[in-house]
Amino acid sequence: MADTYINIDPDGDTLIILPLVQPASETDDAAWERSSLFNDNNDMDGRSSHSDEDEMRGNSSLSSDDGMEDEPSFPEYMPPETLSCYGQESSEIASVIASVSQVFQDNTKSKDTYYFKVSMKQLSLASPRAKPILLGPYRESIPTADGLRHWEFEPIFDPEAFKIVMSILHAQFHNVLDEVSLEMLSKIAVIVDDLSCRDSVHHFAKLWLKELDSAAASSHDGIYYARKIFTLWVFSLEERFRIETHHAIMHSPDILSSFGLPIPVQILESLSQNRLSMLQEKLEKIQVLIKGVISHDSQCLLCASAAMGALTMNMHRHRLTSEDIVARSDNMSSTIFRDTLMSFTYPKAAACKGKVKPHVNLEYMVSSCTLESEFWGLDLKQLLYQNISRRF
Repeated sequence: MADTYINIDPDGDTLIILPLVQPASETDDAAWERSSLFNDNNDMDGRSSHSDEDEMRGNSSLSSDDGMEDEPSFPEYMPPETLSCYGQESSEIASVIASVSQVFQDNTKSKDTYYFKVSMKQLSLASPRAKPILLGPYRESIPTADGLRHWEFEPIFDPEAFKIVMSILHAQFHNVLDEVSLEMLSKIAVIVDDLSCRDSVHHFAKLWLKELDSAAASSHDGIYYARKIFTLWVFSLEERFRIETHHAIMHSPDILSSFGLPIPVQILESLSQNRLSMLQEKLEKIQVLIKGVISHDSQCLLCASAAMGALTMNMHRHRLTSEDIVARSDNMSSTIFRDTLMSFTYPKAAACKGKVKPHVNLEYMVSSCTLESEFWGLDLKQLLYQNISRRF
């Protein structure tokens, strides 16, 4: 185990304990998957079940009635020889138990821990969530043998991001970077969201975002939009949130994924619904175009029929029908939709050999009618009115 001690406030009276568990190996994962011994004590995603009180208190833990911390329940290890009288099946069970027990021991040994010495007063002033935990009737409010209050978090925060947030809350601005990556900023936002300290970090977030905007690339992947949208939501930057969600609706190739960030489900659902509406709008424009071509008697019937047939075939072959759009909308950006339309092939020669009425250039008409969209981004205030759960 490697321990790291960081003095945010050398005269502090509180020690924040931040574990960092190393990811399990593929062999370890296989051992856990082969065992169903823990299914009764864990939820669907593998995390231990918690009470509503634990959920309200976040990462903090109350002491039990007898003053002892509740420990997770693991099966007692039984050597294979003790089960040999039960036959081959019991030996296999014993092998699974031995594998899982070894995984648990290895993971416990591989835990790195960061210790942040901070001021209870500064943390309580900046974080409405920290105040009741450090000043209330909880174990964390009682000094331990070393004279410090101990507040242990779950291993969900990045230590470097945590150091930056703590430095800002303690006015240790010389420890704050002038620039951070979008990945680091999203990690900072996770901590700010959890500690409810948006106002204290808001100014730095705006400066970091400004620097990121000046170096932004022209195209982005899904995780870029997830990080950006989550950060803008945490810091309540309404206009930028509207613009970035518009870009995500138009261009994100994976609009419904949170990529591990605690993005409210209402935001993801709104993005998905607006994406679907945007694509349906584009599809309706093509339908209007088709109806216009059909209603014009001046167009050459043979050539228009050939072009319309080619368009219909292309729409089905590339899965751009109304039914396909509903199924594929979360992974189909406006750019993908447009590029797919531009890849359609049409008859090269006029069916009538150019001897009759004017010919329609359906290829140009289809591509030009789908380049623009009337959809804008999401309204942050409206989302908040819809009861999105947030801590501040």
